[in-house]
Amino acid sequence: MIREIFIEREQYIALLDAIREPERIAIVFGDVMDERAIVLKLFVPRDEDYLERSLSHALLKPGVFAREYLQVREEGLEPVAIIHSHLGSSRPSFGDVTTHVDVVKEYNYCLLGVYGLDEADLTFYDFSSSEPSRVKVKVVDVARFDRQIRVLGLRGQMRLAASRVLIVGVGGASLLAQALAASGVGKLILVDPDVWEYHNRNRVFIPRDLIGWNKAEALRLTIMNLFPDTTVEAYPCKAEELPLEVFRQADVIVCGADRLTARRYTNRVALELGKPAIFLSAGAEMLEDEYFVRGSVQVVLPGVTACYECLPIDYERLWLEEQVERVGEKNVMEYLRVHDPSSINLLKKLRWVTPSFIYLNMIVCGLAQLEIQKILTKSGGDPVKGLISYDPLSQTLRVYTLERNPECPACSKLGAIEDGQSR
Repeated sequence: MIREIFIEREQYIALLDAIREPERIAIVFGDVMDERAIVLKLFVPRDEDYLERSLSHALLKPGVFAREYLQVREEGLEPVAIIHSHLGSSRPSFGDVTTHVDVVKEYNYCLLGVYGLDEADLTFYDFSSSEPSRVKVKVVDVARFDRQIRVLGLRGQMRLAASRVLIVGVGGASLLAQALAASGVGKLILVDPDVWEYHNRNRVFIPRDLIGWNKAEALRLTIMNLFPDTTVEAYPCKAEELPLEVFRQADVIVCGADRLTARRYTNRVALELGKPAIFLSAGAEMLEDEYFVRGSVQVVLPGVTACYECLPIDYERLWLEEQVERVGEKNVMEYLRVHDPSSINLLKKLRWVTPSFIYLNMIVCGLAQLEIQKILTKSGGDPVKGLISYDPLSQTLRVYTLERNPECPACSKLGAIEDGQSR
């Protein structure tokens, strides 16, 4: 079922101009992404293409549609809507419905568009289920994307406009969220239970007056102020508290959370839903008189690449996090004294703050954005099948292909693994 159709602004204007007379037909071709249709080409039949046309009836000559379809099919496009103009309202007539039911038998995702001259309104309907339903229309103004459309093309840009990216942990990843909105990603879903603190401002772009606000909600307001054409939802909660249906909306799931429990949970949800996932890491460390800086981006393609848990995990830290989750930050010290006194020293490790720099966050988020763009637009090459590791001090960038671990507690159940490859 198609719930939303995306059309570029100039094409939408051209479509309305073409059907402002009664009993006109227009056809739009494009892509289908899950429950979304993207318009990429408009076909307006000429007067001589009609076999019959009156104030109440229109019929195209045999072969007109087939001729156009054969041309666009070479570009990988499909008919996503047939539009018909009426003298009356934008509600489909009995004849519209009868004809379109036959169309849907051949083209499952093809919508019916009805333009009512009385109401000057264009409405799209989905007929793929027993009850026809209205489809939301999103008109996309691509003017500000001129520079990247020259590379991505209209198709790539419209795919971004129809895409949804969910980000768990929006501290350092706030830079990625802002960059995705700037590039034209249509919907962002932000998840974080924490609040912005003053010291965060050395490595993020958050207005001073939003300090003390929940990170997800403050970032939502910031992005909507900068890019009002982006839909942004904020969830001030932990990943584990987020309804599965919200995760299900996403085309790509990103995790920039500090907590290993959140990372593990996000990994397992992405695997369960078959969603591509991106894991970000960035930080610095002082050892004696030297400091070391590292950043990484791991791309997880379920059933294809290694997942987050295929790599070694600090299980001591994970165990401590789980105790804090269970009894609370204020009670964890007393809990450890009673149940596991040997772990009290390890608690310092859990509470250790990872130093970081804005240049590192910007580079890591930039690398992640490229991989997300590859996945969403299906252009620019294949996404990395593993890990990107960046060391700014030694000026090295390495890409590692990661094979799935046959004994991974998370992804080994996805399918058999043979000679390091999934199938």
